[in-house]
Amino acid sequence: MGHKPHQHNHDATHRHGPANALAAQEPGLADRIRRRAYELFQTHPDSSELQNWLRAEREILQASPVLPAVH
Repeated sequence: MGHKPHQHNHDATHRHGPANALAAQEPGLADRIRRRAYELFQTHPDSSELQNWLRAEREILQASPVLPAVH
């Protein structure tokens, strides 16, 4: 029986922020944000799921040349 890393359910946070509205414009956007939010969780396990999601969303959207920066 192998150990499976803990993964957060980001369905609740999918409804927050501009990424949800922009996801249709850039395929894979939500997946990129989800992966980054999980990376943040791994380095800061005591941080909140929503905090990680919003930080990841901000980083991804600011780095995207196609999408407007979100402040």
